[in-house]
Order: sequence, then structure tokens, then C-alpha cells
Amino acid sequence: MTLEFLLLLLSLLGWSACVEYSEFKTEPSFRGILVRVTFDDGRDQLAPGFFFLGPFNPLVGPPESSFGPQIFDNNGDLVWYGNATASNRGMNFHVCDVAGSRGNHVCFHDSYPDFSAYAVGTIRVLNASYIQTIPDYGAAGNLRGPDLHEVNTPGTDNGTSYLSTVYEVANVDLTPYVGLEDGYALNGCFQEVNSTTRDVNFQWCALDYVPLWETEVYPHGSGNYSTEIAGDGTLGLPWDFFHLNSIDKDAHGDYLISARHLNTLFKIAGNTPTEGVAPGDILWRLGGNISDFALRDFNFSREHMARFYSSTAETTTLTYFDNAFDGFLATAEYSAGHMVELNHTDKTARLLQDYPSPVREISLSQGSMHTQPNGNVVMGWGNRPFYSEFALDGRLLLDACFTDGTEMESFRVYKDAWVGHPITHPKVLSYSLTCAGTAPTMIYISWNGATEVTDWLVHPGSSTNKGPWGTPSKLPKAGFETIIQLSDSYTGWVYVEALDRDGNVLPYGKTAPVQTFVPNAQLEGMGICDTFGCNHSQYFEYDAVEWSRAPNCVPWRKIARNSAGALVAVFVAVELLMFAVEWAMRGIVEFALELELED
Repeated sequence: MTLEFLLLLLSLLGWSACVEYSEFKTEPSFRGILVRVTFDDGRDQLAPGFFFLGPFNPLVGPPESSFGPQIFDNNGDLVWYGNATASNRGMNFHVCDVAGSRGNHVCFHDSYPDFSAYAVGTIRVLNASYIQTIPDYGAAGNLRGPDLHEVNTPGTDNGTSYLSTVYEVANVDLTPYVGLEDGYALNGCFQEVNSTTRDVNFQWCALDYVPLWETEVYPHGSGNYSTEIAGDGTLGLPWDFFHLNSIDKDAHGDYLISARHLNTLFKIAGNTPTEGVAPGDILWRLGGNISDFALRDFNFSREHMARFYSSTAETTTLTYFDNAFDGFLATAEYSAGHMVELNHTDKTARLLQDYPSPVREISLSQGSMHTQPNGNVVMGWGNRPFYSEFALDGRLLLDACFTDGTEMESFRVYKDAWVGHPITHPKVLSYSLTCAGTAPTMIYISWNGATEVTDWLVHPGSSTNKGPWGTPSKLPKAGFETIIQLSDSYTGWVYVEALDRDGNVLPYGKTAPVQTFVPNAQLEGMGICDTFGCNHSQYFEYDAVEWSRAPNCVPWRKIARNSAGALVAVFVAVELLMFAVEWAMRGIVEFALELELED
């Protein structure tokens, strides 16, 4: 029993702290992942804003694998669930600058993540009301559609352009590698595209500038180092010799790109190069086989999300996510974010600060490092279901895990300032176990995507949807779905208003009156209803025609295509299975520990 295997088992058990699924009575169809903040020792030092994730499950295929773009606050509470209206995909989800407008749109790559190393899709843009007002950005120029690895609207361009990766299949002679004269390789390209006219401002492709021999990942069958996503050089599995996974742009108009399979960052000359340099020329390399800089007391490999941080006449400071692992070869004990300074005079690179995985885990794929305006650093741990926020000096301020109950990943995790203005109304459910006055009235309220709600004003009524209305109760918003015990007995009707921090009712923040739901005898007899509501409410719907035992009580009828009894049985079986799996894992770990001690 190796220590590495033991650590893997322990990490799997560590995920069990997140093994739950978010369920909301007001939004029963939402497949919201559960986020748990596991470390929070610097709340007053956190950067303002929200966390943006594009979670997916790598163990199942699309569309079930993808949970859509989602936004969370510092408490780990859901703010916006995008699967319902925007997409069940959502790679690279973040706030973006589009068509000259800054900070009031969100962007993501609309494709299904799968087991391949790339994808062809489109870039989707939503406004602050989560409405798509700009058609998807698709194929531009002479290349095919955008790849999932990068969607970047650099601040240097003030929202006039976007950067995206594109993976082209190129016919190349691979005789020296796998004996295929008529071979195929993935050509890692990137484009800068005008976000209004959709004209290509700049385009660069690796095979025009980088020789195949510079790679550190060879095709299957070559006899050299390879990985599961390297390909074999055929048309069906082209050799991914470069693996472009990030692009950034500086104020001078030059580009920073990351080539994971070369362990190299490149600076590429843009459209305004210096004398003697042509657009597209490689200005320098950091890392890999032929680095232009000597790395002082640090290394990196299989990196992601490289960004310009700052620069002077003599130095350039960069940030990137160092995976240090690809599933086969590790160059460090754990993954970390790196802030590195390049000295252009003595051609050295030194590590200014690293931001290691708080639990010292290593991520074999994906990952992100997103610097914040206040100096903080937000790390997304790629194929590990965690994200963290650090102070600039490396102090951990927050750590969180997320899951759907099985396994979960997010290609990147961003943190951005954001104000959401949904043009839907809040959802409210009023519930009481009985009309007899012996059970309280419970109120459930949510408003998907609203970021400015601080309080709910709940207006009770007894007879009709026209009132009269009693004295309203003002209660603070708590999480995505606020749960309120409105009274100790039955209240027939309610409506709700959403208040901002100044006490004003927000636009679209007033609900229509809703009647309190009381389960009828059939539903109550199933044993799935209690004082707080009925389980599996997504399998029932309101029926305003059939009345229950007392006036002003509305039952839910069972949807014909579902059997409530079968649903309850399935639920119990799943719960028992999860319980058995967790105890089996604990037994394996205990056995592993005993063997380790014997060794």
C-alpha cells in the first residue's frame, strides 16, 4: 500500500464533506451544486464580488455532465443558476467587457466538456438581466469555431475585442515520430476578434512558428513520453503537440500564451511590434526546452491561465496556475499559483509568491489563478472540486469545496464584481401542513440572479388574493432561498416584496399573491410531508380546481407520468447506497492505514 494511494483515498473521503445536493422548494428543477466553505479566517479581507463557476461531472457524458454557469457568494450560497435559462454548459464563465461596454455582461464558452482535449463551440454573452442580446460568437475568419480553453476580453481593449483559442486539424509529416508521412496534428491557434464587427484583428497558429520537436508530449506509439490526450497522429486522433490553453494581451498589444504540452509560456508580438520584429514573432519563451530565462529555484509544468500582471522597462511580472502534473509525471508535490518576475537584463526569472493548494493536492488538469483589484488571488483547483482566496502575501483567507454528490470539476473559477438585475419576479411558496390552525405557515422565497436584495417584506392575507392584507414582516435575506416561519397558524395568502439596502422595492421585486398550499389526505398519507413541506415537491404541481378539506387550501396532484411511491422508494435506495459507499470507503482507508503502519 503506497502513501500516494492512501492520500488518494483520504482525498476521496474528504470530498464526502461536500456530498449533498442543493434543493430548493421554490426552484425544484434546479441542479444546483452544493458549495461548502471549509475555511474562512479573513472575511473582512476578501475581495468584493462573487465566484463564477462552470461545474461539470467528468464521469458522465453530456448533457447530464454539465450543470451550467453558476454564481456563488462568499458564504457559498447560490446567487444565479444558469442552467434553467442560459445553457446547461458554461466553461470559462466570468464577467466580461463586450462591444465597448465594461463589467455588465457575462461570457462563457457554450460547449460540452468531454474526454477530448478540446472542443468546437460558440461564445455566449448575457447582459445584467441574464438575457442574451448579442448573437453567439462563432467561427471567425478562416478558422472553425472557438475552443473551450479561453474566452478573454482584455481590459486593455475596453470591451472592443475578445480573445479565443481555436484548435485546427493540420496535415503534417510525422515520419520522424510515428512513421506517418500523411499524419495529423492539432494546430493551436488564437484569434483576437472585434466584438462588434466580428472581424479578425489578429491571428496566430503554433505550426507557423513552433517546431514539432519542441514538444514534451509525443504521440501514442512513438516510444517517447505521452499522455492520454496526446493523440496518435491519425485524422481521428490528431497529435496535440502544443495544447494552447490561455491567452492574454498587454497594453503594448503583445500577447501571452500558455502551451501546456511544451511547459512553456510565450510572448507573441502583436500588430504594433518594435523595429525589426514582425507581428506574430515569438519575443521570448519562459520554461520548456529552450527557455529564454533561467528559472531561479522554482519550476513549473502543465500550466494553465497565464496572465500579465505588471511591467517596467526592465521587468515583467506574470501569474499562472502550475498544475505540476498531467496524470503521469509530477514536477512538484502539489499544484500552486505562481507570481513570477522576469528580468530582461540578466534573463532570469524568480518566484515572487506562490499560492499552494491548502490541502496540498495536485491537479492533473484545468485550473485558474485570478488576481483581484484589492491584490487578493483566487485559485480554482481544476479537476479538484475546490477553490480558494488568498491575500497577496499568500495567507489563506477562504477555502471552499463543491460537488453534486459524486464528482465535480470547474475548468476555471473567477471572482468578479457583479450586479444582477433579473427581469423575472421572485418566487414564493407558502406552505402549511393543515388548515386547522395547529401548524405554522412556512414561507420560501428566492430570486434567481438578484444581487441587491437585503430584505424581504412579506404581506400576509387571510381570505382572497385581493386582501385585506395584514401587517407586513420585514425579514433579512438568507441564502439563495430564505425560509421564514410567518405565523404559528394557517395564513391563507401572501405576497412578497424584495428590498434593497435602502429599503426600496427593487424593480420586478414584487410577487403576485400566492395561496398557501396544504397537502391533501392522499399526499399526507404518503408520509413525505411534515411541518416544513413535502419532499420531492418537483413531482407535484398546483391544482387550483380541486379543493382539499377546508376552504382556501390547495392540494397538489401527482403528475401522471410519475409514481410518487416509486419516487420515494428510489430516494430511499439512493440514500442507503450512498451510506454504504461512504462506510466502505472508510473501511478501505482504515485498512490502508493499518498496512501503512505495518510497513
